Amino acid sequence: MRLIVFAVVLTTNYSFGQDTVFFDAKWKPTNKKSADFFRIDKKENDHWKRSDFYLQGQLQMTGTLKSTDPEIKEGKFEYYHSNGKLKHTGSFKNDREVGEHRWYTDAGTIEAVENYRDGKLNGAFKEYHSNGKLSQETSFKDGLQEGKTIYYSEDGVKLADGNFKDGDRIGIWAYYDESGKIKNTHEFKTDYVIKEANMFIRMPNSEWELTTKSEQPTQYVFKRTSVKDREGREIIPGIIVAVEDASKFNHDVTQYTIAKRMQFRNKQLKVDKILIHENKEYPLSYKNAFITKCSYNENGTDHLLYMIHIINDDNKGIQIYMDMTKDLGDEYEQEFWTTMKSIRENK
Repeated sequence: MRLIVFAVVLTTNYSFGQDTVFFDAKWKPTNKKSADFFRIDKKENDHWKRSDFYLQGQLQMTGTLKSTDPEIKEGKFEYYHSNGKLKHTGSFKNDREVGEHRWYTDAGTIEAVENYRDGKLNGAFKEYHSNGKLSQETSFKDGLQEGKTIYYSEDGVKLADGNFKDGDRIGIWAYYDESGKIKNTHEFKTDYVIKEANMFIRMPNSEWELTTKSEQPTQYVFKRTSVKDREGREIIPGIIVAVEDASKFNHDVTQYTIAKRMQFRNKQLKVDKILIHENKEYPLSYKNAFITKCSYNENGTDHLLYMIHIINDDNKGIQIYMDMTKDLGDEYEQEFWTTMKSIRENK
């Protein structure tokens, strides 16, 4: 009898001596019956020791917090797969990642090695294939990919190398065959000067490139790497820049805009918004310009079209057209705005 009573006392002290909270699969508080995880927070001096568990009792995470309300992580944390294998280990300071963080697969092989400073990726970064061989090595600066980057196949053969700047590919990249010899190269470029208009324009990222340039009439065609719409169709957003003499309009950009819209009369454009330089959200550095946001339907597909018309001080008429299918707008329209904000005279 004494042994049975002693066991009951220990269980009771454990249950009521610590704070247990249950969570569902999305880490929302719930009851034990609907739980996938449970948590125990224990006060230790000036901090809290936190332990999260899978419902069957396997440790899911352990670490310390300066505060639980609000939650502020401090010190080393370890996360585990449901099979008990280490998943992620790294340190926090004032709830922000610092130093080296390591990630592992549920088989125990290394997945990634990251370095952080004040919550942002900073320093060397390595990612690995499932067989444990290096997949890529690169570096980050203030959360953005920066510097030399190399990609490898699962066999350890170099596939490509080049540089990143501010999180985007830049300069000449080399691509290699299975024997390690260069099979081709490609130059990634975002900054362009439209010399005929003395105008600078920057594409939003290296997914865009100049695909066509013609002299008479002067026209630059930029296209983006294809993206899929909601129906799974491959769509290629485009930006066209055309330059011509606009002396006959005598710097009247309103008349210039009206005249240039006429080429779209068969598309039955619907004008959604017009911006001029007095408007708060007007993004251009040119004041003598019109931005018209339109929509139209072509072969049953709705399109989003931006038309920009500029007459510069040299009486050059600049037309910029940005077109994509409308259902891509939520995700990719900001790329148009990024480009518009870059447009300026090339001084």
